[in-house]
Amino acid sequence: MREVNESIEVPVLEFKSDTYVLDLTGMHLDYSIPIGYFLEVLLISLIVKSESKQYGVVVYPDEFRYSMPPNIPQKISNLVTGYAHVLRELGGMYEVVDLLSTVGLQEISADLWEGLVRFYDGDYEGSIKFFRKVVEGLRNIVKGTDAIEGSRRDHLYEYLSKAYSLMSGFGEHAGTRGSLPEARLSRDIALSTSRYLAEYLKLKQGSQKQAPSTA
Repeated sequence: MREVNESIEVPVLEFKSDTYVLDLTGMHLDYSIPIGYFLEVLLISLIVKSESKQYGVVVYPDEFRYSMPPNIPQKISNLVTGYAHVLRELGGMYEVVDLLSTVGLQEISADLWEGLVRFYDGDYEGSIKFFRKVVEGLRNIVKGTDAIEGSRRDHLYEYLSKAYSLMSGFGEHAGTRGSLPEARLSRDIALSTSRYLAEYLKLKQGSQKQAPSTA
């Protein structure tokens, strides 16, 4: 099984007067997915482009719907049904996922979402892997941003570096383990620092929009 965690541009086709579908044929061809194999798609948000306009559409947990062909194997059906249950449990934490996407950190947003899904599905070591990616991504953003000033930015960078080192010892390596306590700690670190940094980035973006232009 291969995971593709990235933004993908695909055409939208009108299925009925009020129903549209995403044409994923190109993705099947690009990744050489053969006949008889299935593509599982988890939509976090959509960026719709229409002529010169572009706008984002967020997929919230309460709006989540899923469908499967009748001939799908039972193992895959159980997996999709399990994901659907997990996704509906994440409503309260989706705010942070959406906030990251709003300030342009879509990749970190996707990693946080994947970590949360795995955490609530009981895959603790798998969730830690993605929470660690979130912390690494945030650390790189902190290093190059001026949204947080002075020593506070330096301390936050140091905190994220140490958190990343700590989480690197939680599972997936020889002599290490990652169970519920480690996964919960990793989740809390990823969520709290994501919210903190994203809120400052949002404030900065808002102030730049309000700043008067000079001739």
